[in-house]
Amino acid sequence: MNADKEVLVFELDDKLYAFPISQMKEVIALPPCNIAPMMPPYLLGVINYKNSVLPVYSLEKIFGIEQGKKNSLCLIVNSRLGLLGYAIDAVLGIRSLEKATQIEERVSVLPGELRIVSTVQLAMQEKPVHILNN
Repeated sequence: MNADKEVLVFELDDKLYAFPISQMKEVIALPPCNIAPMMPPYLLGVINYKNSVLPVYSLEKIFGIEQGKKNSLCLIVNSRLGLLGYAIDAVLGIRSLEKATQIEERVSVLPGELRIVSTVQLAMQEKPVHILNN
């Protein structure tokens, strides 16, 4: 199956979000983040990732969501700016976009160069999934 037609789905504040598999590097346990001075509020800190400094962003803060569960995972994503991390609490799985119905196509620019590029319905009984890109 084509990687551009697959997404990694996760839940945040009872809504579903996804990154294209083509942007995913890996999912790791979230290590402790080192905080640096003058960081924006949506940046949790930086971690040592394979001997490189990797910024880790809070999707809850980016979306203005009150933090619920403690984040335990970090999505490592290839972006235009290089590798970035996003703290989440659970991955729901990899889903195909082959039979998805597009509900809305838009580009909403969020803090940290993150964008919502579309919203799709994967199956009739499921919640819409907001497709992210950076």
